[in-house]
Amino acid sequence: MTVQFENVAVLTTSDIQSHLGGGPGLSTTGRLEFAVSRGFDVHVVSTRTVLVPSTDAWWLALIKMENLFFADDKDRYSDEGMSAGWRALFERLGIEWPMACADCSFSPEYCTEVSRVDGEPCSGGLVPAHWMDGRDMLTKLGIRTGRVVRREMKASGWTLDEWTGTNAR
Repeated sequence: MTVQFENVAVLTTSDIQSHLGGGPGLSTTGRLEFAVSRGFDVHVVSTRTVLVPSTDAWWLALIKMENLFFADDKDRYSDEGMSAGWRALFERLGIEWPMACADCSFSPEYCTEVSRVDGEPCSGGLVPAHWMDGRDMLTKLGIRTGRVVRREMKASGWTLDEWTGTNAR
C-alpha cells in the first residue's frame, strides 16, 4: 500500500446507500460508517449532479464537504460529464488522470496491435480514460474503494451496531 494514501477511502454514493432488501427507500450499506470509524480520510464521488436532502443529509454530515465530487451538470449523460467528479478527485489527491487508447479504449499497457474489433492496429493516440478506469486505478495506488472497504468491513466482523453503540447520543 502506498503510504501517502494508506488512510484514504474513496466511496461512491452507491457504496454508501442502496435499495437493500427490495423495500422502498434507501438503506445504508455501512461502508461509510466503517470508514469513518476507522479514521479514514473519506472522499465521496458521484455520477449524480445533485443530492436529495431527504436521503443524503445523514451521510453528508459525516464527511468534509470539500471531499465531495459531482458529475458535470451540463454534460452529465456523457462519459466526459460523468468523469468530471472523478477527475476533480484525482486533481485533489495529486494523481494524474489515466489515459486510454483512442482506438480500443484499453489502457496503453494493454493495447496491442490487434486490440481493435476490426483487427487493424491501433493508431497509438491517447484520450482521457473512462471514470471506471480511474476508479480501478485507485486500488493500485493503495486507496480503498468501496469494494475494498466492504471486504475489510466483512473480514473484521464490524457491524452497524458498533457504530450506533459508539455514536449514539
